[in-house]
Formats: sequence, structure tokens, C-alpha cells
Amino acid sequence: MGEVLKSKRLAIIGSGAMGTALMRGLLQSGAMTADQIIAADIDEGRLKAAAMLGVATTMDNKWAVSQSDIVLLCVKPQVMDEVLADIALAIEPHRHCVISIAAGISIAHIETHLPDSTPVVRVMPNTPAQVLRIRKLAGKVKLVAFDASDTEIKALQDGIIQALIVQNPFRMGYEGVRYAVMKLQGKPIPKRVDTGVTVVTRRNFREPTIQRLLFPLHACRSFLRIPTRQS
Repeated sequence: MGEVLKSKRLAIIGSGAMGTALMRGLLQSGAMTADQIIAADIDEGRLKAAAMLGVATTMDNKWAVSQSDIVLLCVKPQVMDEVLADIALAIEPHRHCVISIAAGISIAHIETHLPDSTPVVRVMPNTPAQVLRIRKLAGKVKLVAFDASDTEIKALQDGIIQALIVQNPFRMGYEGVRYAVMKLQGKPIPKRVDTGVTVVTRRNFREPTIQRLLFPLHACRSFLRIPTRQS
């Protein structure tokens, strides 16, 4: 891996928890050096954290792309189109490779926003669980996953994943609307809002509060008394 990446520069678009974790992993493994990585984000606090790893930082996504060979998209699915529109003019199909870790965003969707023939790779977040399952290493290698897709929940139940780190979708939605209203009213709002995270394990999996986090649509139907669709 190190030899393959030796002459490449990497732009990480989105320096949140996942982007920073990947950045740290590349550096600690020796796959890349700090001078090969550029971290881009709109949040100054995140960039300061990235800078502590020794990498270059910027708030300009297009500049980061122009200085790189590999573009790693670590942004939330809901802002992906905006980010793709921002970097599209800086992408050179015969030079750049674009990698996305965004859940639910297909390669075809990303390709429609980028110049023709741009290589696009989608990295699935449950790949480590698949490797452990195939190599029969479940339980021997401890794995903690972020978010709670159906595949990850199944892997937790099977003992492949030891814990899931999940957020509260209702609180995220409520806080998002609340601060949007405050902004429209001209009131000051914080630059960053921590909506909290919960650690889910096989031990607390059946607790009602955990079930509401993992299956928010079921909780919403129950609250609104919407009948479940029969298959």
C-alpha cells in the first residue's frame, strides 16, 4: 500500500470524526506521510484538530482537489451534491480518483455530478465486518462501527461487531429545525452543536431507548399510530 501511494497526494473533503480517523490511520500505518495529505472542511475547529496531525488544511475544497491525485469524500449524504458541485470544475478525469464513504450515495449518482470518465470508488462501511466473517476472526478481532445500517445491526447481533456508535435522529432533526428557525429570526446560533452519541452493544440492544435509536421509523409509526405496512 505504501509503495502505491508513495507518489500520490490525498485530499480529504470533510474532516469530521470519520475523515480524521481515516487520516490518523493512514499516518499511523505509514501508508502516507503528513505532507501527502490535505484536509478540507468548513469548520475551523475540525481543521485545527487535523493540523495537529501535521497535514495541510484548507476551507477551499477546490484548492484541495487541485493539489491532489486522490479525493476522499467524507461528508454527510445530505450535503454530497453541494460538495460535488463545488469540486466538479477542479476534477481532472485522467488524473483524479474519487472515493466516497457516504452511505446511500451510489457511484452512478456521484458520476452524474463529475466530468465524464472520472474514476469513482465507493467504500462500504461494513467491509471490515465482512472480512472478519470470511476469515472466521469474529470475536478475536474487536470491531466498533459507526451508524446503524441493517447490515451493521445484524453483525452486532451475530457477534461480528462488538459495539455501534449511533446518534439520535430525532434530536438531530429537532435541533436542526430549532437552530434554523433561530437563524431566520436573527438570533445567534452556535457554530457546532453536539447532539450526543450512544454506544450500543448486545447487552443493551433490547432496551426500549436503544430500539428507538436503531429503528426510528418504527418508533415514529408507533408514536403517530400509523399501521405497519403488510407485505
